[in-house]
Amino acid sequence: MPYDGFRRGGAPIALAPEITLPEPGPDAFLDYSKNDEWAVGMIAHDLLSGGTPFVDMEHPATYSDEGYQHGGIAERCRRLVSGLLKVALPERLDAADAARQARALLNDLEMEAAKSPAAPQATPSAPGAAGCARGGGGGPAGGVDAGDS
Repeated sequence: MPYDGFRRGGAPIALAPEITLPEPGPDAFLDYSKNDEWAVGMIAHDLLSGGTPFVDMEHPATYSDEGYQHGGIAERCRRLVSGLLKVALPERLDAADAARQARALLNDLEMEAAKSPAAPQATPSAPGAAGCARGGGGGPAGGVDAGDS
């Protein structure tokens, strides 16, 4: 991100597009309301896929919802991760909705682990994250529904 005279704080890769590319104008302001959600999405994407969510990570102006690359994240987890990485601020999951989806997803993964004695049991430090990682299993199409929790 080129320096434009304003220090925004945080790691540039974890800054949401509305922070790195604010709209100019007399009433312009930096809306950090869902920047943390974006950062969590970037971290989750990296941990679960080992790759980057957008082709050109050096140029946030090229980010688009259509250009999101799930990188092999299990289908049941994509909705949560891609929801945190929505480019349009109003469409991005907020922390409460993301937490509900994550909790429901983890509950599903723990129930599956309990049903399968051959599978490693989930622990509080790693509650079933393998079910979301690249090649980590299928599950319901589109992930979990936030209304299920």
